[in-house]
Amino acid sequence: MIEQVGGCKQLKYKPESTKLALAVALYAKGEHEKALNMAQSALRLDKSFAHVDVLKQNLWGTHLVAEAQKLLSHPNIQAL
Repeated sequence: MIEQVGGCKQLKYKPESTKLALAVALYAKGEHEKALNMAQSALRLDKSFAHVDVLKQNLWGTHLVAEAQKLLSHPNIQAL
């Protein structure tokens, strides 16, 4: 997440973002069950990461965002 501090922008480390990114990679690789469990865990920590605009604010690239949208559209993730 990017925060404005005293006129400077700073990145704020969010471990749930890293966990969700790993889940997206696993999902793209075909490891769906593992990916879904990891994504659910990450989104329980911060549900805002289920929104594409938040991913973009956290400097996720276009390919990673596109892959994330596939994972986030899964019914198990939608149910959170």
